[in-house]
Amino acid sequence: MCPNITYLALFGGYGLDTDLRSVWQSILKSLSSDPLPGDPPSLLGLYAASGSEKPGAAQRYIQQVEEYFAALEVDLSCRVVNQGDSPMNNPGDFPVLLLGGDFDRTVQFLAGDRRPSKLVTLAGSTAAVGELAVQPGDDRVVLRAASGLLPGLIVLPFFDWLSGDLLAGIEAQRPDSLTLLGIDRSAALVYQNGTWQVTGAGSVSIKPPGGEFVSISAGRHSLLDHLPPPSIVSD
Repeated sequence: MCPNITYLALFGGYGLDTDLRSVWQSILKSLSSDPLPGDPPSLLGLYAASGSEKPGAAQRYIQQVEEYFAALEVDLSCRVVNQGDSPMNNPGDFPVLLLGGDFDRTVQFLAGDRRPSKLVTLAGSTAAVGELAVQPGDDRVVLRAASGLLPGLIVLPFFDWLSGDLLAGIEAQRPDSLTLLGIDRSAALVYQNGTWQVTGAGSVSIKPPGGEFVSISAGRHSLLDHLPPPSIVSD
């Protein structure tokens, strides 16, 4: 059985902007309430490389990420998971930061039986936590199965970038039972101690079945109480 996810932070974008450093400091403080391994504190970053990805592209992105975290005095040890590698299913004791990359392999990790108890996702990895996701790289809207880590949701990162036409296409295909959860690039949605909270300068937008979008800025909001906790999946 998967471990309970006690901490989950979902970023709406790549999470590397200067004005998000205070958000990261808050996240790192929360993670270190149960002390992080190492001195300085350590995180494990995983990037899922696709078979079509150009050599070096992942490493260039990882270098940018590592430089960002070095400025936060955090030891971020990144690993590229290539197509031929075993699934991303052995995080050990470290909190895991999912950097993005191949969507299918990210879904495989999130739906697997070796997830870490503390998890942070960026951009495309954030889309993979829901029950359905918008198919990446398509010129039209296609919804596809995601990990189901957060059942009943379609999670939309980069929400403040989404056009009205794209949202209309998503709405046209959304099953009536699913909630749309949009996270702005400069926001993060954090699950800790059984509750959800918005942090950052951006907003989180929720559209439940039969309702309209409600925008939620930093802090607590009663509508967040209706979001599901991260699920526990067994073999």
